[in-house]
Amino acid sequence: MGGLNSRLLIWNCLTRKRRYATNETSKHSGHAVSLYAIGFLHDTVEYRILHAYKKFYTQITLSLSLYTSFERDWTHVGTFESSVQKLSPKYIVNKGILYWIGWGGPNFLEATTIVTFNLCQRMFHEAETPTQVKSDYHSLTHFNDGVGFVSYHTVGYTRQVLVWQLKNDWDTNLDWEKMIRVFGFEIPYTPTLFVDKDILSVLEARNGHGSSNDSEATDVILSRLRYIEGRRENLVHRTWHNHVNVKMITLHSEGLFMV
Repeated sequence: MGGLNSRLLIWNCLTRKRRYATNETSKHSGHAVSLYAIGFLHDTVEYRILHAYKKFYTQITLSLSLYTSFERDWTHVGTFESSVQKLSPKYIVNKGILYWIGWGGPNFLEATTIVTFNLCQRMFHEAETPTQVKSDYHSLTHFNDGVGFVSYHTVGYTRQVLVWQLKNDWDTNLDWEKMIRVFGFEIPYTPTLFVDKDILSVLEARNGHGSSNDSEATDVILSRLRYIEGRRENLVHRTWHNHVNVKMITLHSEGLFMV
């Protein structure tokens, strides 16, 4: 919730109840990296919220604050030495471990590492991306009840999509296995989610003529790519009469949620 006295809204989609916590980002305004991530401990109903931040991209120290649902407060702070210049705000959580892509190089266009945080151990680790990745786009996604890494690359006049699956997680060493290679398709630069043999993705389009009398509208299209059959179909098309950004999509027992 925005404003000078902003708070963090925690909404339980099962109980339909809400809770508020202190907005840690308000304490670190203007930082180069300042992001939230949330996940459940493995096989429990307890969740934890991580706030990671650092003031400058060149800093080698990444700071953290941790909120626990049991104490209902920010109970843990710490630091982690990292060579990663920038963390992607998009993350996934699997078995109590958070995963991000770490970016570096000129204009932060190179996916240099995978950064993980174990919610139970309260520890960061760094590991390498899958080998031989040449890509214009990278994303982490859930795949086969685990973690998947998607790379998208233009090869000549065709587009190549490669999908790796994480086989083993040994903290600083992630073992990847190449699973799928698809030619001729484009995965939009937006959140993606693998469900069985389909790739669900969200495409956003802005509408507006720039006039002060015209309100901006956002078209959000949820599509399904059947990568085995090589066919894409639109599932949902909705228009919001304001500026909307979809940060993530996730499956739940009651259906699909877009945040």
